[in-house]
Amino acid sequence: MPDNLQTGRWSKSELEIIKSNFQSELLYEIRGSMFQKGECSVGKDVHAILRKMFLPGIDQELPLGLQANIRNLLKKIEEYPVEGAMPHIKANDLIIQYLEQQLSVLEGKQEAEVIRLEDLSKPLDKSEEDRYITMLAALFLPTYIDGGLVALRDLAVAKEMTPEELKAKALKDSSK
Repeated sequence: MPDNLQTGRWSKSELEIIKSNFQSELLYEIRGSMFQKGECSVGKDVHAILRKMFLPGIDQELPLGLQANIRNLLKKIEEYPVEGAMPHIKANDLIIQYLEQQLSVLEGKQEAEVIRLEDLSKPLDKSEEDRYITMLAALFLPTYIDGGLVALRDLAVAKEMTPEELKAKALKDSSK
């Protein structure tokens, strides 16, 4: 592990980056860029945090039990027969494409959007299946993006507890 004794999803160095960047106006600029309502570019460190938040991959540095899988964004597909699962798989693919695209924009690597968030919920002569797929993505993306940014903001403003405070909290929690 690069950061000794990492116990959560974020390493100590990542938490420092979060604390110094996600309690400022930058958070709202990133949100605007993710929703295609403004322009913003971020440095490598912030981009790495955003990528880990929105497009988590397999990370061998994470403690056991904390792996996230971007392919499990929507409903669990194993609950469906193949024909029922396919629209969810395609919607997942569309969500991932959109997130990749917007993270590339934030990194300054892509200028124009290929997938427009506002177009996902428009009929535009789509078949029923395509309409269902794009609506799944259109309904999911704003909540997912806002949720990720709220989580980063909450981490940024969270008070670090001293060892004594942690011990007192553990005692209080165990007495419940």
